[in-house]
Amino acid sequence: MMFALSWQLALVTIVLTLIPITISLVMGKELAAREKAMSDQNEKFVAQVKDFLTGFSVIKSFKAEGEAGQLFQSSNAETERVKERRRWWDAMLSSIAQSCGSVIQIGIFFYGAWLAIGGNIPMGTVLIVLNLCNCFNQPIQIVPQYWASRKAALTLIEKLARITKENAGHAGVAIPARLERGITLKDVTFGYVPDKPVLKELSLTFEPGKKYAIVGSSGSGKSTLLSLLMGSYTDYAGSIAIDGQELREVDTDSLYDLASLIGQNVFLFDDTVRRNITMFRDFPADQVETAVKRSGLSALVAQRGEDYRCGENGVNLSGGERQRVSIARALLRGTPVLLLDEATAALDNQTAFEVTDAILHLDGLTRIVVTHRLDEALMEQYDEIIVLKDGRVRETGTYRQLMEKKEFFYSLFTLAA
Repeated sequence: MMFALSWQLALVTIVLTLIPITISLVMGKELAAREKAMSDQNEKFVAQVKDFLTGFSVIKSFKAEGEAGQLFQSSNAETERVKERRRWWDAMLSSIAQSCGSVIQIGIFFYGAWLAIGGNIPMGTVLIVLNLCNCFNQPIQIVPQYWASRKAALTLIEKLARITKENAGHAGVAIPARLERGITLKDVTFGYVPDKPVLKELSLTFEPGKKYAIVGSSGSGKSTLLSLLMGSYTDYAGSIAIDGQELREVDTDSLYDLASLIGQNVFLFDDTVRRNITMFRDFPADQVETAVKRSGLSALVAQRGEDYRCGENGVNLSGGERQRVSIARALLRGTPVLLLDEATAALDNQTAFEVTDAILHLDGLTRIVVTHRLDEALMEQYDEIIVLKDGRVRETGTYRQLMEKKEFFYSLFTLAA
């Protein structure tokens, strides 16, 4: 209708509507940056609050309430400052967008008046075009704010997508849930930061059904090695093969059917012992009973029953009982490969010995255990001990062989004793 009445006014209207679009493109980038900054700061703030709540008893015992309060106030103030910067920019963008609507109307009015005075169009045409402009003036006013908000939302979506991708599995070749030839590492080099490798030219072989201990000083790459075996990272150099199949090409779901990882930190739901073992899935009663027996939970179940509630994150259970629940989970899944990453580090010596001994006496499993507890009775049960130092394999052999060599493992064992 505008073009039918006056093509000059129609063109001017189109040109003026480009103003809010340009503003949204320019200011939207800054809004997206401030949105991401607010998200990052919220993440830090929540993490700090969680630390304060978890370590509340430590703060009280050391009478550090004042210092902790100052840290909280500082973090809270910084969080509010970042939020305020985001709100201020959003409000300014909204105000500018509303002003653009007025600029469009004023611009059309003056240009139309100039055309009318020159006799190019009647004054009534100007009034009609202004009324037509009101039909889309309101949408034009909100375009900058909505467009900028969309860019800000996309920034957060990209952040979420990146985190999801880092923790997501990947499709590939499905492998059977059994280990026949073993796991072979050849010249494996990996680091979390470029040019700073944690593991360096590692070459190892884990045969089916055997027991392996991985020991070494802190920072030698023990936990990193297990992370690679669980497929957490694929950007390593060299080769990791499971029964001859390169790990990079293995489907993640089938890998999890082959191997289970038991870590130092065990998470338990505020639910019954049985549901924590089965992870809310249905298993035959005899399989659950077998897993309970093999993991050493029989005494707990006999005393308190399978319906005993573990409490928030297992607060109603001891450290050894929580760890045994995690072992029972892995046994119930029936994976032929069991990886343990300092699984008994938080336990007392007696409990740690009992838990580790129970795992080493499980038949038919390939066990790869990262440990810093160099107990002679346990070390003698391993088929092979792998000693890491600075990301490299320093020694391998049985307990007796390594002790007779009197090299790095001997030094570690002597210091531990």
